[in-house]
Amino acid sequence: MPVGSFYGYATGIVGLRLFPNPQFDAAAAARWDPARYYNDPTYYYSKELVRPYRVGMSCAFCHVGPDPTRPPADPEHPKWENLNNSVGAQYFWVDRIFDWKADPGSYVYQMFHTSRPGSLDTSLVSTDNINNPRTMNAIYNLGPRLEQATRFGKETLGPGSDNNKQLNDYVPPGDPLTKFFVPPNTVYSPRVLKDGSDSVGALGALNRVYLNIHFNALVGGKTVTPIEIATARKNSSYWEATEAQTVNLARFFLRAATPHKLSAAPDGAKYFNNGNANDTAYVARVNNGKVIFADNCARCHSSKLPAPDSPKQIMEAQGCAGPNYLKCWDEYWQWTMSDEFKTKMRAIVIAPDFLDNNYLSAEHRVPVTLLQTNACSPLATNTTFLRRLTKIYPPWDQ
Repeated sequence: MPVGSFYGYATGIVGLRLFPNPQFDAAAAARWDPARYYNDPTYYYSKELVRPYRVGMSCAFCHVGPDPTRPPADPEHPKWENLNNSVGAQYFWVDRIFDWKADPGSYVYQMFHTSRPGSLDTSLVSTDNINNPRTMNAIYNLGPRLEQATRFGKETLGPGSDNNKQLNDYVPPGDPLTKFFVPPNTVYSPRVLKDGSDSVGALGALNRVYLNIHFNALVGGKTVTPIEIATARKNSSYWEATEAQTVNLARFFLRAATPHKLSAAPDGAKYFNNGNANDTAYVARVNNGKVIFADNCARCHSSKLPAPDSPKQIMEAQGCAGPNYLKCWDEYWQWTMSDEFKTKMRAIVIAPDFLDNNYLSAEHRVPVTLLQTNACSPLATNTTFLRRLTKIYPPWDQ
């Protein structure tokens, strides 16, 4: 298999692939001893050792997990059908994987050990000294999420960012996927990362994943210089291979990213009022919960929202962005506390199809001053670093 092949060899581990190491020359082959590699620490820890393969990591390594609606008959012997690509790695122990021979006295162990299963500090690779474990995202209802982008995700690309490939470059005119980009530089993008920095279009959001950790994580030691898209496209077959395949990855997510409902799990019905979900008192409590959700939660946690009687900037401008951001947001927030909004929202929530194709998020830029949550993620140096690294992100005021 030639160097630079798209897919490599199987490793026996979901999400990891083996690729030929171009540095494995005749001299390295003469020194290679697979028996010592597995049994002799002085051999496999040697920094001079050249291995025959490089390990490539795909999305699946962090995003495939046990399917909650199809558990294995024998937990010790699961099968392929018991795994799912959308659920996220809820049982992914970061410290056991990346620091397998743990030394409790080391900084690396202490940092990784704080991350619980299914969480990871995605800004750790920029050595910003912020310990900020967050979820490994499940990928659900991508279609409805993209629809939200057309309502609230309008972005204007700046220089460098407009070098990103867009879905329009790969799908025929008239395809539904063309509506997320309007030449020359307008995209409609969901807020993928928690700091919203993936607002460059769906393909740019996917492509940057393979590039943004190409530096010495944790230890540093080398000056990091920008990697421009035009340069990567000219000089890297790996970048070209990534760009060529991400449109299919996007199509896959659109088709496969369906939610796992408790009602679909084995014996799931018994968790709804002990299997008596039609009990009158139980139905009344559920409906009361729907009203509470409509009045207090849906303004940020529903992708089905009412149309206002009078124009609202967040609707007219397709999202609050730019220098008038807070004025736009405050107008929307005040409206959501009105009788008009609550009356319309209750009718939407109570409707039997409310949860159908509902992403359960409005994709708004909610001010951290309102949420009063941990600001480290949106303010982490990782955001500034990635913008400088790849030059594929729009300016802050866009």
